[in-house]
Amino acid sequence: RARAAAGAGRRGRATQLKMIFDYGILNISAPEGIVIIAVGWYLLGPTELYKLAKTVGGIVGNLSNLAKNTVTSFADSMESEIVAQELGLSDAASARPVKDFFDKAFQEGLDEAQTVVPPALDGATGVPPVAPVAQAPPAAGSMAEAPVAPPAPPAEPTSEDTQKFQSQLDVDSWNQRIMAQTAGVAEELNADVPQDLSVADGTALSEEDAFKKLDMIRELEDQRAEAMARLDEEFRARRAELDAELTPPAPPAPPAPTPPAQAEGTTEA
Repeated sequence: RARAAAGAGRRGRATQLKMIFDYGILNISAPEGIVIIAVGWYLLGPTELYKLAKTVGGIVGNLSNLAKNTVTSFADSMESEIVAQELGLSDAASARPVKDFFDKAFQEGLDEAQTVVPPALDGATGVPPVAPVAQAPPAAGSMAEAPVAPPAPPAEPTSEDTQKFQSQLDVDSWNQRIMAQTAGVAEELNADVPQDLSVADGTALSEEDAFKKLDMIRELEDQRAEAMARLDEEFRARRAELDAELTPPAPPAPPAPTPPAQAEGTTEA
């Protein structure tokens, strides 16, 4: 009988179906989770399913953080209230001597003052009234306004100023003065510029003449640069010759030592 009961028990345990993850997340078991994932994969696709799972995960995380913060804040508030109550009891216990002082000693001082101060006030003499201070009458000059002097009339223009103004208004004289200054500048330029590039008068050059003169100036600059380069080369060559002449010759090198002569005969062991 015992063997039969043991065999029946083994057969009963063997027929039981074992499931993993029987207690899943949010009371969802493993088969239900697999079915939900498969349906979401088929309907939404992998991208949308990933986005949805990410969103749901973020919401669940936010809810969990909110719950944790709520519990933490509630615990902090309760602890602060308990500490405040304890501090209030200690403050009340420490304030008792001060309260006793105000209730007894201070009240005794007030009673004594009420008995002493009124007789002293009754025997005191009154304060004599202060004589009013005589005020001096206001000065007549302080209230009256000083007369305002009239503005000085503008100075009349002199004959020299009038001539300058008229000369500025005269366009012909103004142009003649400018042309005279231009001629003076042209003479100064002619003193510094070669004869073929000199300005004959103060008239403006044409575009073609200006380009020709610029070309001539550029050619002169090129010739000057070539002459300077040639002089520089000649100077360097002459300097090298002088350095070679002034530099003393190097001393001759000492002869190399001769190796010692080897013995002609060899010793026998």
